[in-house]
Amino acid sequence: MTIAHRKAIDQIRARKRNPVPTERLPETGVVDQHSDPAIWRLVRELPDKQRTATALRYALDLDYAAIGLAMGTSEEAARRNVHEGLKRLRVEFADE
Repeated sequence: MTIAHRKAIDQIRARKRNPVPTERLPETGVVDQHSDPAIWRLVRELPDKQRTATALRYALDLDYAAIGLAMGTSEEAARRNVHEGLKRLRVEFADE
């Protein structure tokens, strides 16, 4: 009985995870350079290491190890540069 009960719960949960067809795709939050030039101006104003690390992470979708290798730094330094760049962008973009 317990097994049947749990299988029924699994089926109900699985139905909730199935994709639902829609007319339009939702916005993903990805910023493209033509949609908001202000954010790209702010990215250009970042310090070199932050700008490079942030671009490698979000434009080329590289992981932190690859970013560190490309920049000649450690994975931790790459992660920190991306973090600091995003933090600065959030502050600057909120002020505009």
